[in-house]
Amino acid sequence: VTPGSVCAVFGLGAVGLAAVMGCKNAGASRIFAVDINEQKFEKAKVFGATDFLNPKAYNKPISEVLAEMTNGGGV
Repeated sequence: VTPGSVCAVFGLGAVGLAAVMGCKNAGASRIFAVDINEQKFEKAKVFGATDFLNPKAYNKPISEVLAEMTNGGGV
């Protein structure tokens, strides 16, 4: 992860939250937090996540959703 990177973290347990924090500390400009439990989004926001996705809310693969949200730039 370099300054300005766009990251996605799948799963917001202890390891996922540590990954979010690592992305933030490395200077990521956007950090997508992905989890099926939306109650975890608030904690992820505290750790630095900027965008939140529940894969169950979409009828297509989350990789396609991320591509659309980053204008094809991906994560």
